[in-house]
Amino acid sequence: MTERYADKQIKLFSLTSNLPIAEKISKASGIPLGKISSRQFSDGEIMINIEETVRGDDIYIVQSTSFPVNDNLWELLIMIDACKRASANSVNVVLPYFGYSRQDRVSKSREPITAKLVANMLTKAGIDRVLTLDLHAVQVQGFFDIPVDNLFTTPLFAEHYEEKGLCGEDVVIVSPKNSGIKRARSLAELLDSPIAIIDYSEDETEREEGYIIGDVVGKKAILIDDILNTGITFAEAAKILEREGATDIYAVASHGLFAGGAADILEATPIKEILVTDSVLTKNRKPVNVNYLTASELIAKAIINIHERKPLSPLFAYHPNEKNNPIYFDNAATTPLSDAVIRSMTQVMTTTFGNPSSVHSFGRSASKILRTCRQEIADLLDVESRSIIFTSGGTESNNTALKGYALANQHKGKHLITTAIEHHSVLHTMAYLEERFGFEVTYLKPIDGHITCQQVQDALRDDTIMVSMMAANNETGDLLPYQEVAKNLKQHQAIFHLDAVQIIGKVPINPKELGIDFLSASAHKFHGPKGVGFLYCGGQHFDQLLHGGDQEEKRRASTENLIGIVGMAKALQEAYNNMTENFQHVETLANTLITNLSDSNYYLSKSKNSLPHVINIGFPGQQNGLLLTRLDMANIAISTGSACTAGTVEPSHVLEAYYGKESARLNEAIRISFSEQNTLEEVQTLTEELKTILGVSNGI
Repeated sequence: MTERYADKQIKLFSLTSNLPIAEKISKASGIPLGKISSRQFSDGEIMINIEETVRGDDIYIVQSTSFPVNDNLWELLIMIDACKRASANSVNVVLPYFGYSRQDRVSKSREPITAKLVANMLTKAGIDRVLTLDLHAVQVQGFFDIPVDNLFTTPLFAEHYEEKGLCGEDVVIVSPKNSGIKRARSLAELLDSPIAIIDYSEDETEREEGYIIGDVVGKKAILIDDILNTGITFAEAAKILEREGATDIYAVASHGLFAGGAADILEATPIKEILVTDSVLTKNRKPVNVNYLTASELIAKAIINIHERKPLSPLFAYHPNEKNNPIYFDNAATTPLSDAVIRSMTQVMTTTFGNPSSVHSFGRSASKILRTCRQEIADLLDVESRSIIFTSGGTESNNTALKGYALANQHKGKHLITTAIEHHSVLHTMAYLEERFGFEVTYLKPIDGHITCQQVQDALRDDTIMVSMMAANNETGDLLPYQEVAKNLKQHQAIFHLDAVQIIGKVPINPKELGIDFLSASAHKFHGPKGVGFLYCGGQHFDQLLHGGDQEEKRRASTENLIGIVGMAKALQEAYNNMTENFQHVETLANTLITNLSDSNYYLSKSKNSLPHVINIGFPGQQNGLLLTRLDMANIAISTGSACTAGTVEPSHVLEAYYGKESARLNEAIRISFSEQNTLEEVQTLTEELKTILGVSNGI
């Protein structure tokens, strides 16, 4: 996430122990890091200065109390005091690693319980909450008289190992000491694997006498602990596992301290990979086989949930690669809301309910938000704000442009041009104008799989007043020659309407520069809410579709859907900010799908000049309805065509225009449509399921 979190009363600060994870938390949460200076005097005293106001704010301070433990602890205490004296509303401490947590009990006479002492110091300093990661002992939470949220990293590790295929009965999760059985069992349950324990005949100092409780022979073993300090525990455990017949050995720990000569010790072991989180930033040399997983997104979600007074339990239970987790590949129909969009809509929903047309303060507040959203969208398209008309979505935008312009300008001519592969909101509107008002419409059909600019040029007449074309087809992803058409129409009276619903937010488009007169867009195609969209109008005269109030400068009556408009503006801003990265990711997904199916018998119903977001694919002899049902039973969502015709028995009018009524493709083709929220793992699951279905269907 790169969008700014909506509530500016929350601030995030990083002290010096682990700036990299704080920066990642900032990016994942959308909360920028606050400005702060921390320095030491020559005698070691620490001086902190907060370089921005925190009065009335909820403060989150990121600091791991790792080496140098005492310096980092005192820096944290001093920062807490600075926040309290600056009148912060609340001070919350984020401890990715909580040093001293191992000293949680008296194991020998006259020993302190230092974890309790540190808890007292933090509480007395004035903190309101602690957010930490994998405490060495969960009972440390009870040392505090304030809320303590202890996040678990086991689901992160499980996801990593599932991606590597390290799960099931062929894998054994091993606790290197009997005190870590619960931790091993947690990972084992997520990976559907058995557990084993390394125990010692007398005490752990005689490590060569260790023995295994459980079966590791011929299995891949994963050692798990919470803190990797000197590496001795893992090193000795790995030797025992190798001796007892484990084939491959892996190790995972929540916190990688790598103290002293840990790297040398671990590199001398048979461990193939050592997995740790980024909770600790160490200057010590690390083993060459170490691999880091970031816990920043988990912490960021927890911070947001705490601030928004939402439960943290979903973060504990989340298991991203759970086999029954539904997978969504129907993004050409609609897309899920992004987190930033949900937050922006929630904020305006709870703070602003006025009618933007009202003159009192409530209305003025709503009107200001409306103007801001209009300007934000206009800036992205590089057009004037007045040219943006808010609508209920693509269908209304298309109807407004087509009916509104045709009826208002029929004195110039009654000939319209469109293509046979348009969305029904265009085709049915064109048919309405033909039947009710006597317009003549030319429907251009694909020639050799393409709609060309020359076809449009050849269809133009003196009485042609409008050409309507989609930018990208919603069933095949094919790009139409809208830029060339717009350029050629500059020399003709016909205006150009572009249905940009499938392309907006995916590639940059400047309607004014291209010469597009009307442009339709719908928010739910780019992770915005349903029921809201916009129409770009480049100054053309048209009749109103809706009559009533004077909203939208008397061009579209009806009170504006402010909550939806806020979500749409946020979604489009997100799409533009991440456009290149998102496009490349979707290209990778599409290429991976095709590569994974390279040994299958299939065909594509799309041209080379197309968006990677839509893959229209068919398997000879395979009924698309059956494929859709089988995939749906496997919790994978695809479609057999446009969402507006899904659920009917009618074949795709788009494929019919391409290949004719008798083509087998009409009953074989399925549509797989991606968004940047899809993952390579989901594509892998889809292709495996498709191969299973196709194999069963062919008697394999």
